[in-house]
Amino acid sequence: MAVGISGVGLTPADLLALPVLVGLLVAERRNTVRLGMVDSLVAALLFSALVSVALYGGRASTLSEITVSWILPYVLGRVAMTRIDPNRLPTLMIRLGLLCAVWAIVEFTFRWHPFTSISGQIEVLNRWSEIQTRGAFDRSEAAFGHSIPLAAMIVLTSPWVLRSRRPLLGLVILTAGVACTLARSGFISLALVVAMMIWTSTTRKRVLVAAAAGAAAVTYFGRGLLFGEGVGTEVQTSTAYRETLWQYGFKQIKTLGDAGATYFSVDNAYLRLGLELGWIPLCLFAVLALLPVVAVVRRDAGAGEIALAATSVMLLTVALLTQWQSFVWFVAGVTVVSRSLRRNAVSRGGPEIEGPTQPDDLDAGTRTPLGEVWRVAP
Repeated sequence: MAVGISGVGLTPADLLALPVLVGLLVAERRNTVRLGMVDSLVAALLFSALVSVALYGGRASTLSEITVSWILPYVLGRVAMTRIDPNRLPTLMIRLGLLCAVWAIVEFTFRWHPFTSISGQIEVLNRWSEIQTRGAFDRSEAAFGHSIPLAAMIVLTSPWVLRSRRPLLGLVILTAGVACTLARSGFISLALVVAMMIWTSTTRKRVLVAAAAGAAAVTYFGRGLLFGEGVGTEVQTSTAYRETLWQYGFKQIKTLGDAGATYFSVDNAYLRLGLELGWIPLCLFAVLALLPVVAVVRRDAGAGEIALAATSVMLLTVALLTQWQSFVWFVAGVTVVSRSLRRNAVSRGGPEIEGPTQPDDLDAGTRTPLGEVWRVAP
């Protein structure tokens, strides 16, 4: 859902971001992190988009989207991590992920879609109020207007859940939530998160157990719900359309400017950016998407890098849209600061800000109060 102001579509997340950012800017600074390479790439992306629109006929609506739904949340995430206690972020992400997953489960179970009644004279409201189906099932969408962004939002929070005190229970809930979206890319990305957690883990025994169980659950649910006979035709049609986009779309991209191509839907964030603004913004965006993947490969990744690496894969099958895109860029800003703080803490010989959960903390045999279940172990 979005609200139009002076021709710019603003989601509820966008409307909240600016006043929150102003409030954080006047708050006392707790940490200081200098601008770095990622900040330069983000600035270059915005500048290239501006040049594309101003001089080469790039799509102005895309520039507005980048400014409001990408850059603003990125700055918000960056500023937030210098004004609040960084150790509060994991609990926030865990609760947000569980909320989205439970919402998806309730929506799927009771076929209750609260936003289907929102329509009117604005065409975009009519489009986003329609519920997608796959086979005989309605797909959960929550407040994201589309099933894939909901699945992506759940996946985005999953690394923090796997580092909580109850990773197995949390992963079961998240897996069920993704299952209710019937999104193939959601299952694949959740499985990738599980694999990346295993790859980057060291002594987190319970994380490994949860990851293995999660892989089994993803395989079980995904095989029946997403690739069964009842959904075969719809899946084949969707796959064929995406293959057509890959075959013809990238050939139409200009160096800068709008390619002028007309497609029913561009289900690829990289391709969409290239078609609407050109190769230069696309390449800058691709580099930004590749950085967390490199961190994972080097086994130098925290929860934020793993979340963004999984998201970069999902972006091959869905464009950045609705308020999910704002959360992605918020996490990007948070991750930049978290990584810097983590390195500073290690260099000083202190504990990591997003450090691994220690087995001794989990296996001491003490009971955890209900209110502390989802806190990240110190």
